[in-house]
Amino acid sequence: MSRQNSRAFRNPLLFLTLSGVALSLFSSPVNAKILEQVTGTKEIHDVKLAKEVTLDVAGKKVVLKPYVQGLRKKKVALFWAKVYVGQFFTTPGLSTPPASVANALTTLSVQPVVAITMTFLRDVNAKRMHDAFVEALEANEVDVKAEAMKPLFTAIEKSGGMKDGETTTIVLEKTTGGDEMFRFENGKGELQTSAMEPGTFHKILLLWFGKPADSGSERIQKQFIGKDD
Repeated sequence: MSRQNSRAFRNPLLFLTLSGVALSLFSSPVNAKILEQVTGTKEIHDVKLAKEVTLDVAGKKVVLKPYVQGLRKKKVALFWAKVYVGQFFTTPGLSTPPASVANALTTLSVQPVVAITMTFLRDVNAKRMHDAFVEALEANEVDVKAEAMKPLFTAIEKSGGMKDGETTTIVLEKTTGGDEMFRFENGKGELQTSAMEPGTFHKILLLWFGKPADSGSERIQKQFIGKDD
């Protein structure tokens, strides 16, 4: 066994990353549920919040705890349209809420794994989601046409859009060696997986914890740090 393969088998996250590179840039969708959720009593707009989730990493169960939650709204004409309830999960033991949005970004960027669920409260087609993510990333000076961002936008394109009541899941993973992996599961349980360039983990988190692209982003960020909507 080569030195690289030996290191990969000792680190399941790295093994998955290397496997993804060997197979293709982006795997074909398969039916799966990457997160097992244990719901609590708290809710946001009738969406039950999870008190913990379990993620399968190369056959090993990893428990993640809630970090922040919030309701994403979008200003449409004179009205606020509810878009989705977002929940963020990571390593147990982190304080909630964080002291600031910048603190949340710094904290999440160094975690080995972050799971994000978005439970939609309205239909959002793939193009609209794509455009919203482009707007948010460009507000943070991220080159959305760069090769590093292809996994994110390919996943959105293949997702088929988000339906009212469905939950979309994004999982960002990082190994001790600095390798990164991205998983995207649409509301139908179709899973897409890709290796990411180092640093992409942080760039994707800017969608929620970077410079807000609109007033709706500002509102959800206030909820992240424990302020009223």
